[in-house]
Amino acid sequence: MPENKDADRISIKGQNLICPVCKMDVSDRIPLISKFEGKTYYLCSGICTIAFEKEPHRYIGEIDA
Repeated sequence: MPENKDADRISIKGQNLICPVCKMDVSDRIPLISKFEGKTYYLCSGICTIAFEKEPHRYIGEIDA
């Protein structure tokens, strides 16, 4: 089930949403959402969602760093 971690850093409207996988700005589109460990993450595509859900720690470390 898609979700995103950036929810803790940014809100969905009026701010920059960055896909944790490819670093693409998803602010101007309706992002896919993935939740992991209680946090929401916004992703730009199905491909990035699959990659994130397969190895979320790989991408979370880059966001939290």
